[in-house]
Amino acid sequence: ELRRRVAAHNMSISMVDMGGLTLRTTLQLVRASSVMIGVHGAGLVWALFMRRHSGLIEIFGGNRLPGNRHYHNIASLADLHYEEALIHSISTNDWTLVCQKRHVEELY
Repeated sequence: ELRRRVAAHNMSISMVDMGGLTLRTTLQLVRASSVMIGVHGAGLVWALFMRRHSGLIEIFGGNRLPGNRHYHNIASLADLHYEEALIHSISTNDWTLVCQKRHVEELY
């Protein structure tokens, strides 16, 4: 359903495990991405290499709460739009996702 809705806007979604890619391939992929979505963790540091005004969506859950601002700060310094999402529950049939929208202002 999500892929269909995104395709209606001439966009696509790719799921990527960056751990299996070369550095060059990873950098090319990150630079070509408009939005990066990922679970809070070290992999989100790749956002440093995104183009200005791209987007970063950080997913929190479990023992990681949105008060952790590492990637919000990276997004701010890299001039990216940032949102965070807190997952309350996941099941095989349904899941609940609550987003708090935060637009990152450019720092001077």
